Amino acid sequence: MFVVAAELIGASEGLGYLLLDGQQLGKPAQILAAIVIFAILGKLTDWLIELAAAPFLRWQDAFGRAKGA
Repeated sequence: MFVVAAELIGASEGLGYLLLDGQQLGKPAQILAAIVIFAILGKLTDWLIELAAAPFLRWQDAFGRAKGA
């Protein structure tokens, strides 16, 4: 979240820049594309963190059940 906020504030290139550029120039397709890419990258990093944390959480009884609920 901090990387996204920093990029939105003062970047001259990248996804945050594309999002703000699309907003300022009235390009809805560019705005939606940036939002979709942000969402995909967010889900990808969530998945990677879940995979990395799984071996450390095996001892918890609720870990396996919460995933199926």
